[in-house]
Amino acid sequence: MAAIDLQSSIYGRIWVVVDSTMNVDVESVADEKKNDARAYAYWISPQQLLDVAWDEDGNMLWALIVEIARDDEDPFTSTGQEYQRYRLWTQNEWYLFREEVKKGSGNSGRRQAKVVLEDSGEHNLGVVPVFPVDCIGESESPYFSPSLIDDIAYLDRAVANYLSNLDAIIQDQTFSQLAIPVQSLLPGDENHTKVLEMGTKRVFTFDSESGNQPFYLSPDPKQAQMIITTIKTVINEIYHSVGVAGERTKQDNAQGIDNSSGAAKMYDFQRVNSLLVTKAERLERAERQMMQLAAKWMGVELDEDHSLIAYPESFDIRGLTDEFAVAEKLSLLQAPDSVRRHQMEMLIEKVFPNISEAMQKEFQKDLLKFPPKNDLNTLENKSVLTYDRDISQESGQDQPRGNGDSSTQETE
Repeated sequence: MAAIDLQSSIYGRIWVVVDSTMNVDVESVADEKKNDARAYAYWISPQQLLDVAWDEDGNMLWALIVEIARDDEDPFTSTGQEYQRYRLWTQNEWYLFREEVKKGSGNSGRRQAKVVLEDSGEHNLGVVPVFPVDCIGESESPYFSPSLIDDIAYLDRAVANYLSNLDAIIQDQTFSQLAIPVQSLLPGDENHTKVLEMGTKRVFTFDSESGNQPFYLSPDPKQAQMIITTIKTVINEIYHSVGVAGERTKQDNAQGIDNSSGAAKMYDFQRVNSLLVTKAERLERAERQMMQLAAKWMGVELDEDHSLIAYPESFDIRGLTDEFAVAEKLSLLQAPDSVRRHQMEMLIEKVFPNISEAMQKEFQKDLLKFPPKNDLNTLENKSVLTYDRDISQESGQDQPRGNGDSSTQETE
């Protein structure tokens, strides 16, 4: 899935083929283990999918894929030449064609290609084991989807070109060049050549009639500074195009400063979170389709909920301390039990990320009783057991207390 994620971000839409090593002779589980029958998947680029067709309901009818093969079966007799093969997938059959290229006769010498049927078979899946994977969203076109790097590919290429120019300036003009005065030496003279061979780098000569001493010529740094400024500007634009400009710090941004407010960073992170959630949905859907096709190949029935595959629904940055703070505030606000129960589930996932299935069932059982009902001895109801002076005076239970004895109080 990591390769599918990367390639879909580059191409925008790639295609995944689910195939199997199982042949028609396999009839039982023992035969599968004996023949090492298994299902596998691989991705192909948009250039490899030559043609495809759908029916009125949007189901794929057939797909034609080009493959590059090599004649290398025998290390002694094989030619080692590459040739093209064409694989045609239908809903119940597959066909493998091979392209044979021969040099034409006569003076023209044109190459003649001939396509022959190399192999064929039946898979009886009822569907074409090929499906597309889009980078972001569902494209309106059945053949094309925008990629993640469409907006930044040209900017990134410009940065590479500017860095190449900067490398040439650093190599040729950064260091000072030596200038040596010479007299009565023509450019074609042998002694003039010996003067130029004195240094390991380039040496400039000039007429010494004025009596000047040798010196170093310092280059102008303005050209390199202009290229560096342009590179910083383009890199900053790349971050803005992707939507992660607010995630940069003082150390890694182009200007070395960070003037973004907290609200601006929050909105930028919401954009990044939305992008990651959309990407996770596409990858989860692709993996579910792969599991369905693999199950069809192996003759296994999957559950409808597909509990084996689950991708994150949010990529928040709240830590464990933040979750405890949220739980405390929900308790003070007397939030509904369902809200506190859901928040406690999120807290348990962060405290215990890797738990067994038995422990998870036990947690779910205890969560049904959460939050606990109020008791007289709980912190929420300690106010019932506290002493209230006003209430005591109204009920006649509060008696004045003096420093002397009772006779003195009665006399007064």
